[in-house]
Amino acid sequence: MTTDVSKPFSFAVRPTFLALCWAASLASAQTGHGPLCDIRPAQSDDAIEYVQTLIRSLAVANASAIQYGKVNSTEPKSVAKAIDQTTQQMLDTKHLNQDYRCAADMLKGYRTSSKTFIREGSTGIYKFFDAVIQLNEAVIAGLRFAISNAGKPTFDAGEFADDMTNLGLSLDGTFNTLPTLAEASLYALIDSRGDEEQPPSRLTITANERQDLIAFIDREFPSVKTPVKKGDSKFKDAVIVFRTGLTDPKIKAADQE
Repeated sequence: MTTDVSKPFSFAVRPTFLALCWAASLASAQTGHGPLCDIRPAQSDDAIEYVQTLIRSLAVANASAIQYGKVNSTEPKSVAKAIDQTTQQMLDTKHLNQDYRCAADMLKGYRTSSKTFIREGSTGIYKFFDAVIQLNEAVIAGLRFAISNAGKPTFDAGEFADDMTNLGLSLDGTFNTLPTLAEASLYALIDSRGDEEQPPSRLTITANERQDLIAFIDREFPSVKTPVKKGDSKFKDAVIVFRTGLTDPKIKAADQE
């Protein structure tokens, strides 16, 4: 299931979203950490703090993806140039993984929360990053193999290209789950005492808290209010899900009639 960010917010995800944690079996990748990884929240049951940390985590990951995720379209003129470009791509992917691990670790303290939607939402996003990092590690291994074997008779460039394409498709599929996980995580701010068969109609936060949270989103993700471009950024798509839910006029704040 994916979330269409171009349509009105539907809260289509029910508590069964926990099944989306399909990446639970993936082990954590052992990568280095950047300075931002010193920013780790204490374990908290506060839903606003959790959502703010999640938004900040997605902003860190998005900035890294923009910096390191650009495709180098330069056509190599020689094997040496091809190896140079492949080496740079491998280094960029390593940096990307470090920042993704940083983004995941920012949510680490919430995985023991006593509140289900905070605990499981944090775990779901954390494991999403683990899944992406595992696939990126496979890309790095493939690039390293290509660097070591380029030009040798035993190196099949066509097979290598197919492998990289398949890994790219797997990454796309993993990223397609992110907006849905974000939609599910927004349930941390939903008053769940109502009828589960009906769309939620009330938040657990006040109108002022809601406006403060929307302003926080706009500061951390300034581009979130710009028109949605298909495939622009799954991190941006996930944040749009949050903002759309918080601005839905059908969903009242805790202190609104």
